[in-house]
Amino acid sequence: MMGLRLNQGISLEQIFQVYGDQGLGNLWTAIAPHIAQKWVMVERAAVPNSHNTETQNIKKLEATDRIRLSDPEGFLMSNVVIVDAFNALETLGKSEEAMQYEA
Repeated sequence: MMGLRLNQGISLEQIFQVYGDQGLGNLWTAIAPHIAQKWVMVERAAVPNSHNTETQNIKKLEATDRIRLSDPEGFLMSNVVIVDAFNALETLGKSEEAMQYEA
């Protein structure tokens, strides 16, 4: 999650591998207000260089998405965004696939 502080942001693939669809759903719920405030940008793998969430009409996050902070507003509010994202995932257990991978 700390990778959000980097310009390229983070891929949601690892979050999906660890927390599954529920993790992506919880993360979406947590960051949707920040997307609306244009602090967080969502980039779809199927649409290179896409980050205009208004035209994409995004309703949920996908494992192939990347999220990043906008510049400068998102970076200024990074602590708020990151805390909300961590809190969204904190209550979840790891997915069965992640637990099998660790074994």
